[in-house]
This record gives sequence, structure tokens and C-alpha cells, in this order.
Amino acid sequence: MKKALIIVILIIASQYAKAQDKKLELGIEGGPNSSDIYSSSSLMNVGPAYHFSIGLTGQYNISETFSIKTGIGYEKKGYTLAFSYVTNPASPDPFYTTYNPFNMDYMVIPIEARMTFGKKIKFFVDAGPYLGFMTGAKTTITALDSIGHKYSFSENDMINRYKHFDFGAGAGIGLERAISERWIIDLEVRLNYGFLNNGYPFSNSPSVENESSNILLGLRYKI
Repeated sequence: MKKALIIVILIIASQYAKAQDKKLELGIEGGPNSSDIYSSSSLMNVGPAYHFSIGLTGQYNISETFSIKTGIGYEKKGYTLAFSYVTNPASPDPFYTTYNPFNMDYMVIPIEARMTFGKKIKFFVDAGPYLGFMTGAKTTITALDSIGHKYSFSENDMINRYKHFDFGAGAGIGLERAISERWIIDLEVRLNYGFLNNGYPFSNSPSVENESSNILLGLRYKI
């Protein structure tokens, strides 16, 4: 009787352990992004900048369809500002335009709820808030002097011209596929929108928020 009870307990314990197995997945993801700023007021001569993001991820699978995902990553954000100069008013093309990148570096912590559907190749959607902490900001300006000669100068320590904290929300869609019993690859398109003024570093500027579009290729391992 005791042996039978022990066997039953071991079977139940093994089944419970099996049920808990592989709920946690750790991984890495990264890829190119397009970042910009937006405002309720009109911003002249502002366009997107093209950078990248990379990060470590952790995903806990509550069920086959619902998961919570978080992590910590590095995301390069910013925008491009165009400056126009009059080179020769009498010429057919008197204007010369330079396109100047304003780059901002962030450590980002997202918290996302994910819904996953499908069998072999799965489709997923996710959404949730993120926290961002600026770690650096710089720009390189190309300009013309009074006689029309082009020159450049850099500012590598612009961080104090911006707000250091960012808070926003992101949403994404993508596909994932298991390539072995424990390894999974996924591809996601994610949009992020900031809710806080980033401190656009020009006088009399309106409240300005960050936005970015990311293409992320990820690899996860089931623990």
C-alpha cells in the first residue's frame, strides 16, 4: 500500500513538474528602426532618422495563448532636422539644404501582454507600456559660412538639453516558429509612442514626444 501511494505521489509530482516546464523563455532580439518626433503643433523641417535597437527578453507563458513579456534593451532614437541656406539669390537654384541627425540613446524596459495563435507557424500580437532612460544624445551639424563654404561641427554631450525619462506604450504583430524542442525564432513589427515631452532643445518649442517603428528578429530558449 505504501509503495503504491509513493508511486502515485511520484507520478503526480512528475506530471506537475512537466506542466511547469518550459513556461519561461529567455532570448535576444534586435533590428533596424525608424524614429521621429511628433507634436500637437506643427514642426517644420523635421524628418525621421534610421537607427537600430537590441535587447534581452524574458517571456512567461501563462497558457498556450497568453504570455507576459519583458526585458531590457538599448534603442537608438532621434530625428533629422533640415537647414536651408541661400547660396546665390541670382542662381537658378539658390537654396542649399543640409540634413542633420539628432541622435538619442535610451535604455528601454517594456512590459507587454502577448496573445499567440496557431500551430506550427504561430501569429502573435502584443501591447503594453515601456519605460525609457536616456543615456546619451549628440548631433553633427552641417552648415554654410557667409561665403558659401560648407563646414561641420559636432555636439557629443547634448543629454542635458533633453528630458532624461521617457514613458510610453508599444504594440506589435509578428510570426514565430519553433526550430527545435527548446528554440524559437520570431519576427515582429512594433510601434512605440511616447507620452512625455522629450525636451526638444530649441527655444519656444512645443511639447514634443518620441515615436519609433522597429523590425525585430528574435531568438528564444525555453527554460
